Amino acid sequence: MIRRGALLWLMMAATGLWAAPAEPALDDAGHVLAANLPAVIATGVLFLTPITFLLSIGRNSRELADWAALGLGLLFAPVAALAHTGIDLVISGVAAGTIAYGLHRWRRGR
Repeated sequence: MIRRGALLWLMMAATGLWAAPAEPALDDAGHVLAANLPAVIATGVLFLTPITFLLSIGRNSRELADWAALGLGLLFAPVAALAHTGIDLVISGVAAGTIAYGLHRWRRGR
């Protein structure tokens, strides 16, 4: 008797094993297509990831601490980028998140 969910797992594993040899060819095709895109379209595609992330976080923000972390992160990111450390998003995210958490704790304690 096959356990519940085992068949789905086996089907997913088989699909992954079947598709794995084709992946490098698809990867190469993607690089060729990306290299031949017009600059305006390539810029738009590159912009999709950060704008989707930003909109997703904004849509799921519920409390003041969420909005504070988002706003402070947007303010701190350019300042952290000036340091040329390569981890500017980590620095701005940790700083903004820490301040927002402190704000949340302070408001809850009042």
